[in-house]
Amino acid sequence: MGLPTTKPRPIRKLTQALRITLAINIVASAGCALGYGLHAAIASRYDVDAYLGPYDVLDGAQAAELLLMCSGLALLLVGLVAGILALKWSYRSNANAHIFSRGIENTPKWAIGWWFIPFAALFKPFAVISEVWRGAMEPDRWKVLKDPVRLRWWWAAHLLTSFLAIAGSAMERSAVTAGQVVTTDIVSATGMVAQVISTMLYLSVIGRIEPLQTALIAQGCRRSEDTATPSWAP
Repeated sequence: MGLPTTKPRPIRKLTQALRITLAINIVASAGCALGYGLHAAIASRYDVDAYLGPYDVLDGAQAAELLLMCSGLALLLVGLVAGILALKWSYRSNANAHIFSRGIENTPKWAIGWWFIPFAALFKPFAVISEVWRGAMEPDRWKVLKDPVRLRWWWAAHLLTSFLAIAGSAMERSAVTAGQVVTTDIVSATGMVAQVISTMLYLSVIGRIEPLQTALIAQGCRRSEDTATPSWAP
């Protein structure tokens, strides 16, 4: 069997676009973290058992809430764009990996789909990126390579971010005292800091994979002993 006829597609421009949106995402996340921190500091001035209704505005917290509103809106908008670009990046880099290496288990369609499957989303997207990274490092020996440490740190930060976001949202719905508001703000601020770290690590991950795949494309790398149409091809 010979080489596949399908050509890999460059991911450099896609990576650059993703970097820009993720940089904005970092700024917006930092703004949210600062807003929650300021709001927590103001709420801490109240008695811990003081009742705070869901629509009560704390004295002196207008600036903090404005910062949260603006940063949250920016985070929502840029997060949507960044999410779409990240899924596209995952799809294309995985498709390339199938051309460079034999035995890649996850298909390009599942490189997207795993993110939306309950429970599987906790570990399968990590496996997808791990295969892509290792396949770009050693196309013929990728299976014997260990998961990159940087990738593990990114995924740990991602899971922590998700957990804190869920916890903060649940706590916010039930917070009725100043003490509960402070705790909720601290959890939410910590979640935003975790998101900044997670995003920076993700930038590092894609920044490492992109030049590796670019070099393989320039070298004309193809998996050996395979002329069949890839299983993921339409």
